[in-house]
Amino acid sequence: MGKLFDFTAGVCAVSELLNLPLVAGSTLRVGGEMVLGDRLVSAVGAVGVSPYPPTARKRAEEGDIILLTEGSGGGTITTTALYHGLFDVVWETMDINFIKASEAIFNSRLINDVHAMTNVTNGGLRGDAHEISRTTGLGLKFYEDKIRELINPTVLKMLEGLNIDPLGVSVDSLMIITPEDKADKIKKAISDVGVRIDQIGEVDDKGKSRLVKDGEENELVSLFREAAYTKIKKIVGDTQPDDFQSMKEKTERTAREAIKKKDDIVKMIRER
Repeated sequence: MGKLFDFTAGVCAVSELLNLPLVAGSTLRVGGEMVLGDRLVSAVGAVGVSPYPPTARKRAEEGDIILLTEGSGGGTITTTALYHGLFDVVWETMDINFIKASEAIFNSRLINDVHAMTNVTNGGLRGDAHEISRTTGLGLKFYEDKIRELINPTVLKMLEGLNIDPLGVSVDSLMIITPEDKADKIKKAISDVGVRIDQIGEVDDKGKSRLVKDGEENELVSLFREAAYTKIKKIVGDTQPDDFQSMKEKTERTAREAIKKKDDIVKMIRER
């Protein structure tokens, strides 16, 4: 954890010194059990000049519609397929639907009509729903059958065959939260570039995320970690450990220390 925080603090220090906002990124050990040794892989989102405000999750509003594009997965799905010898599934992940959908929104000048936009990645839809609810204090209502229809059929078949929760892993879909009267324009723009998209839910004032499945509505709970997609992960499990509170306290302390280190370094460089 200390290594991850120090790395992120270093990237943020550069961002602050250049006066450029850090808008996206990831630090992870790509591949899980497929990776041998201690190796950190990272990515930082490209930064440009835009007249539009960021489509942050906190901008979701009550009454908004939740749209989702078709997802075929990326690194997680590829790792799952390779680990289990299902090599044909890998080809399904090799598309640019996410980029095409994003470009369609910008090219159609519809970005101002989007309140929040995010990709369904680590933690899956469960994780994203939890973060949006926690950030906004609002509720999100999802329809399971609609979500399933927007997961690549080959990928969905693999996940279900391996007993992996499709809502708990990265499927690389683009999730868009927008006012109801703007939803059709966005759906048309994305559909016109050959990417499937549909409404999967709505934002309300219930304060938590729920999933409607087979006519029953239940809370959509974020698991302690993403859905297990290899045998080793299934053994480790996704339940909360006994020392979770202690882990949280240590993590928070380490984060504060990394932030202070970042601030000190930025100050030192600026004063030189």
